[in-house]
Amino acid sequence: FSWHSEPATVTSWPTVDQVRIALRDQLQRLTAAIEPLSPQQLAKVVDAARGRTLRYSILHGLHDEADHQGEIYLLKKMYAKRATGK
Repeated sequence: FSWHSEPATVTSWPTVDQVRIALRDQLQRLTAAIEPLSPQQLAKVVDAARGRTLRYSILHGLHDEADHQGEIYLLKKMYAKRATGK
């Protein structure tokens, strides 16, 4: 799973349980990385060309993940509808 993924070439997909475990582990690592940051660290500009702070970059990343979660939910609904013919 990455920006350069080519799903058509994948021959072995992780199970749903493996993905679920990986996502839970990712949440713990992300929380552990963000919690200790000070307001000064969060306010540090990390992208000078765009004037973006670390806080902005973190929130942008979380918002992007939420968008993908919505897309996955929609795909699940479409698949279920197709499978039932309704």
